[in-house]
Amino acid sequence: MNFSLIGFPGSRYTKEMLEYLAEQGLKPSYVILENNDPARLADTDYFISSGTMPPPPYTEQLEGQGAGRVCIKHQIPVYWVDSQNSQAVSRILFLQRVDILLLTDGPVIRGEVLSLPRYCALNIHAAPLPMFRGNWTTWLALYNDYPARVSAHAAVSQVDAGAIIATLDYDIARGDTLEDVNAKAWKACKQLACSVLRNIAQNSFIVRRQWGWQGTTYK
Repeated sequence: MNFSLIGFPGSRYTKEMLEYLAEQGLKPSYVILENNDPARLADTDYFISSGTMPPPPYTEQLEGQGAGRVCIKHQIPVYWVDSQNSQAVSRILFLQRVDILLLTDGPVIRGEVLSLPRYCALNIHAAPLPMFRGNWTTWLALYNDYPARVSAHAAVSQVDAGAIIATLDYDIARGDTLEDVNAKAWKACKQLACSVLRNIAQNSFIVRRQWGWQGTTYK
């Protein structure tokens, strides 16, 4: 499976997702991280202009960067962009084609970026779709007596509204705090991402369309 991952270098979710996948033998071809450092952006401009892949980073380049540290450990090339919705992301995906772009942490991504991967831009949503789209939905679903479930879906310009690819239920126990629920949902998200990437690689998946009238989008 030829895939890339996009997110924030300091994001715990980006770091943990990247680390989990790499440890499961699913190493992205490259990672796109949002950062405003002029030197790093200049490096990315050079690699885009030359049509070449950046080399994996080394320690001195990424002091204190969570996801960057994972890239050092697993020797994963990194492109730096000033925004996940920037034209640079589209240019990278056009030059370095991937089957899947895995979204981790950041703004809602819109535009041509979503159409450049061969299969889809993939998002793992920590709540049951189609009923609970948007923010705070892990807790809202449980408050409304819905299953503890995470969902994988193709990203589209509307929030969490793309076709559902797979879901995964997880267990919660009496006495679990909100932090416990979050941790279990995160773990399930990582497991689901791993499963979906492997299933897509084997062409073993079925998608289910979401309709606009289904569920609610929370902001």
